[in-house]
Amino acid sequence: MRHFALVPQQLYKLLLYIDSDSALVSNIASILVGGDAVNKKAKISSKNHELPITYSYGSTETCGQITATLSDHEPFCSGKPLTGVSLRIKNNRLLIRTDTLARGYVLSDRIDPLQTDNGYY
Repeated sequence: MRHFALVPQQLYKLLLYIDSDSALVSNIASILVGGDAVNKKAKISSKNHELPITYSYGSTETCGQITATLSDHEPFCSGKPLTGVSLRIKNNRLLIRTDTLARGYVLSDRIDPLQTDNGYY
C-alpha cells in the first residue's frame, strides 16, 4: 500500500493514470492533497474512484496545514481546523491563530513582521 502527499497538479496526473488502469486504486492507502485549490472535475473524479483523499489547507505564514477534511468528507468541503488552530472571519478575511506562525517576511535588510490582529494572522 502506498501513501501520497500531492499538490493538485500531481493529483490530476495520478487521475490520468487511474483512468487508464483502475486497478491502481487498490494500491493506494491514503492521499493528502494541499498547496492549492483542486478543481471541481478532479474532486468528482476522485470521489467516483473512491480515492482515500484528505484535502488540506495551509500557508507559508502558518508554517503548516491548518485545516483538513475527514476521510468521509463531501467532495467540496474545505475541512475543519486542526487541533491548535483557531479561525475567524473579519471584514470578509480569514484570520488564523495557530501554534506555529512565521515571524515575518525576510527582506534584504530586515524581517518585515506579519500583520496580526490580537494574535490572528
